[in-house]
Amino acid sequence: MVTSFQKDTDGIVQIGTLPPLWNYSTVFFANLDCIFFGDPNKTREIIKNVTGFQSYGSRLIPVLGLLFQGGNNLLLLTQKPDKDLLRYFSEQLGLVLPDIEIVNLPPGCGYGEITFAQGVKDRISNHSAEFIDGYVTDRNLENLSHILGKKLINTHQSCRDANDKILLNQFLIQNGLPVFDGCEAKMGIDLDKRLDELHRMGYAKAVIRSSLGASGFGMYIAKLGESSSTNIPQHLFSEKVLVQGWVEEELLGFSNVSSPSVQFFC
Repeated sequence: MVTSFQKDTDGIVQIGTLPPLWNYSTVFFANLDCIFFGDPNKTREIIKNVTGFQSYGSRLIPVLGLLFQGGNNLLLLTQKPDKDLLRYFSEQLGLVLPDIEIVNLPPGCGYGEITFAQGVKDRISNHSAEFIDGYVTDRNLENLSHILGKKLINTHQSCRDANDKILLNQFLIQNGLPVFDGCEAKMGIDLDKRLDELHRMGYAKAVIRSSLGASGFGMYIAKLGESSSTNIPQHLFSEKVLVQGWVEEELLGFSNVSSPSVQFFC
């Protein structure tokens, strides 16, 4: 739950209530194949390395009705969800679930190349939802919105920027917020210099992050003093990366690090 603070009519603050959400309905594309914004090679690589990648879209089933509260949502998945799980969500938890359609999507391709089953395209076009949305709004989803005659909630550029770790780091710095030791670097000699600087600061490891990543893909942990840019998998990264000191227990006063997820944003 997202915790917010709201005052009722008597001015009493209520803690733990949800913020106002969308009073609209949507056709939602669980378009995991588009998470790298037009780079199908990275998508194919993550599918090979992350078990159950294509089933991630089912995580949307219990939350879609909470996010889009206009009712009558339609969720497009690439795999059939578990029937017992659907019964648990609806009968035990009392959640309002979206309608679900299964679409065929070859690994690594975009939604511009989608193959609709008989009648599915008409059902989407004629669906009462005014909007379409997805895990990622890329060029394919923008084109699809025109084909289907639906409005987009997001734009390609804003969605890409919101997922850019380098832009986030710049935002934190510009607003005087704390960031981990490190900086942006170009692959090659520049990166090697930054790794040496972190080594001299006392770090045993550094994390190298591509601007776009998912499920740990696009992140590489380098042992300082042993690694250089020549032994870092080049296909994981674009020319520019974010290199930062990797915080471990007993380093910089940390007594315990329980999740690597905190390594980017505290």
